[in-house]
Amino acid sequence: MNYAADGTTEQPGTPSDSVTTNPGLPLAVPTGLAASWNAAVGELTLEWDEHTYSVETEFEVSWRNLTENGDEQTKQVQFTASPETPATGTEISPGISYGNYEFKIRARYNLGPWSPWTSAVKLTINPFVDGAATTREVDENTAVDENVGKPVEAVVPSGFTANYSLDDNDANNEFFAIEPATGQITVKDDSVATSEHTVTVTAAIAETTPSTPPKTATASTEVTINITSSGRWSEVAKLESPNGAIGDSFGSAVAVAGTAGGTIVVGARGVNVGSVVDAGAVYVFDGLEDSSPAKLTAPSAIIGEEFGYSVAIDGNTIVVGTSPDLATAAGNVYVFVKPATGGWADSNAPAARLTVNGVTAGSGFGEAVAISGDTIVVGAAKQTYTDTSNPPITTDNAGAVYVFTKPTNGWANGVTAANLRAPTPAEGDFFGSSVDVDGSNVAVQPEPTRFTCLLNHQARGQTATRPALQ
Repeated sequence: MNYAADGTTEQPGTPSDSVTTNPGLPLAVPTGLAASWNAAVGELTLEWDEHTYSVETEFEVSWRNLTENGDEQTKQVQFTASPETPATGTEISPGISYGNYEFKIRARYNLGPWSPWTSAVKLTINPFVDGAATTREVDENTAVDENVGKPVEAVVPSGFTANYSLDDNDANNEFFAIEPATGQITVKDDSVATSEHTVTVTAAIAETTPSTPPKTATASTEVTINITSSGRWSEVAKLESPNGAIGDSFGSAVAVAGTAGGTIVVGARGVNVGSVVDAGAVYVFDGLEDSSPAKLTAPSAIIGEEFGYSVAIDGNTIVVGTSPDLATAAGNVYVFVKPATGGWADSNAPAARLTVNGVTAGSGFGEAVAISGDTIVVGAAKQTYTDTSNPPITTDNAGAVYVFTKPTNGWANGVTAANLRAPTPAEGDFFGSSVDVDGSNVAVQPEPTRFTCLLNHQARGQTATRPALQ
């Protein structure tokens, strides 16, 4: 039997004429009382065990709001039962507010003595569709003002509206907000760093047209917001120079190979080697926990060579480039191979020094390096280009890229290189400022960025000039 919004009862139909009433007969206590709340429709259901009565029976419901320390209230539910209509329970909407309640019932024959009350059952009535606690998910890269899942909605009676507010449970209320009219949570600050964040959403429920006295209610739900990752990098370790000094430029170039930390190569081009200023060094970390990395240096320290200006690694091979600050120096590239036993160490000497005939002083040879398998690519972004016209035309800072292929017997001095140039070399192209290689494919980026060339190096000694991407 349904209660009306004003708390009065809907009247039953006419009892069956075939049922005999007996006002004086006591009635047993109903058993198996249970209470449930359907937030989707705002309906309370009380159920009790099935029992067939010999005469028509009516029930009375008692409830008390424990949250508000309310007084006990009772309402007769004019629900009748007869041999033809067993009493198993009824759905009621007694116009109550929200909170923690206890319910009990009793029964009687029409106008007869009431049975004792049942034991009270407790129930939390919450208007939110998802109940007193729910979850939402949001990607960590979601922009400010974007939605966090579906709205956190409360079901309110006809003639009532809900106004939503949010407590971020953070001292500054920074990360999330809510649309007051809809309950839609949005991102307020996308810098939240935790993987899980809890907010409290409160619905203030009031009549659309207030009566006297006004009818209002409030209810809250706890929302756990799971911050999901779509691939954003996060810090897992901090690598530091074991004997760092001002001006070392530790970290000015880095490369990594392998998984689970692998091998990390860090350039420190400003390191002084003995009394040689800015000779440069490279540190090789064996995993993220290595606090004593190997220190690689050039065979002969040169003032201002900046060994470690560029670094690259693939497997057990490390490539180190330089950037000498002398206009008379062309630059060097060194190849280090990890020893079969003992691992990387300070004493490791380079397996090869890569050079190219015709590379001019100040060409920037070695300021960009890359390696893939048996192929090493070296940029010389300031190399001068001289064409074959008569007389020859010289183009300054056109740039060039050199591709070295590992000989059968391993890396060694004197390896020849293929010479890659831009399709139409121009002054200031600085072709080779940035290079990369994957198998037989070489990518070259000029500076300033005008175009990118993707070149295919097919055989040692060939000159590849076909741009695949411009």
